[in-house]
Amino acid sequence: MVGIRYIGVLFWMDQAERNLLSVYRSDWTESRPVFTIRSPARPNPIALSLAEIVNVTGGIITMKGIEALDGSPVIDIKPYVRDLDCVEAQKD
Repeated sequence: MVGIRYIGVLFWMDQAERNLLSVYRSDWTESRPVFTIRSPARPNPIALSLAEIVNVTGGIITMKGIEALDGSPVIDIKPYVRDLDCVEAQKD
């Protein structure tokens, strides 16, 4: 993976709760819908995270910054390409 520093990782949140549509944290005054926050409780357990590559050895990619538990099943990886993947703020 020469020249690639970041990758997008699609993974399966196999330990996530799937029957909750809203969640509550102790520091909130009310529950919030799971699609408006970064909660691991999701009706659809497919997740996307951007990770920084630390090392690649023998087909094993070591990364940091991924929002997944160790051992989460990986569905796919894609190289992060700034010109394609970066969304810049637009002035209206």
